[in-house]
Parts: sequence; structure tokens; C-alpha cells
Amino acid sequence: MFSEYCGLLAGVVSAFAFVPYLYSITQGTKPSLATWTIWTIVGLLTCSSYLSANEGWVSTAWVAVVYVIAPFVTALMTWWYGARYTGLDTIEVVCMCGALCGVFIWLSTHSAFAALMVFIVIDCVGVVPTVVKSFKDPYSESLIAWVCSLVGSSLNLFAIEVGHWSIAEASYPVYLAFSVWVTCATIVFRRRIVPAGFT
Repeated sequence: MFSEYCGLLAGVVSAFAFVPYLYSITQGTKPSLATWTIWTIVGLLTCSSYLSANEGWVSTAWVAVVYVIAPFVTALMTWWYGARYTGLDTIEVVCMCGALCGVFIWLSTHSAFAALMVFIVIDCVGVVPTVVKSFKDPYSESLIAWVCSLVGSSLNLFAIEVGHWSIAEASYPVYLAFSVWVTCATIVFRRRIVPAGFT
């Protein structure tokens, strides 16, 4: 029961992390519709392969579900509030190609685990520009949102049942916690060095 509660709480906190960003869209922020559409697709593929690799629902799956729903809602709000830019940058093209490769591997090998590893690598590629941007301009990211993501992804590690750790179940939660920690650490470290307004 402890792991189930941690998983659910991790999902709730991770969802809350998107609130400041969604609110900023209503106040005039214009995200790329293409970007959030791609991350919805990648999130759906990652979540599907994660559940399949674990042969059904696991306590840690709530966060994976959030990373499908939240990008989808973000894409809808982006479209609704008028940011309909559909151009793709290099990272987005790489991610789309990687997603297609993952689907091909999944269909040809019937291995959801192999596909999951591909989708995790894709997600990692997508994180790199955010980390770089956070290093160059640490005030361009919402620290509150990233801290909520860190809390959620950390709680998700406790959702893995004791004695049931496996690469299939632990790979995505561990990767997500690490990637969010790197981003948070970058923001905090740079803000301690660079005063606001001097980026």
C-alpha cells in the first residue's frame, strides 16, 4: 500500500508542476504547438511501452500517465490560445525519427522493453536543450515547477515495491528523477552565480 500511495502522490505532484506553465499560456506565453504535440506522442509511446514491459499497471505508472496527459493539455491550450507554429527544429526531428525507430523495434521484435529503452533515449535527447537553456538563462525556467517535478519523480522511486525492483520497472522512474534533478541543479547553481537580469 505504501508504494501505491507514493505512486499516486508522485502523479499528483508531477501534474501540479505543469500548472504554472499552463497558467503562463493564458497570460500570453506562446509555446510551440509542434513541440508539445511531439512530446504528447513520445509520452504516449513511452507510457505504453512501460506498461507493456511491466505486463500491466504498476505503482510507478501514474507519473508516466501524467507525462501523456499534461503535454496533451498543453498542446490543446497552445492551439486554443493561438500559438499554431508547426515548424520543427533539429531536436524535434531527431525525436520524431527516434520515436518511429522505437515503434519499428517494438513491432519487429515484439519487445516492449527494447522500445522503452529507445523512448527513454529520445526523452533524454529532448531534455538536453532545456538543460542548456537553463545554464545560459536560469531565470527563463520556473524553479517552482521544476522543484515540483523533482519531488514527484523522487516520490515515484518509493513507489517501486520493495523486493520487486527490475530494470523494466525502475528504468523510467530512475531516468526521470535523474534528468529532473540535473535540470533543477543547473537552475539553482546558475542562479547562485548569475544575478537576475544579467543573463
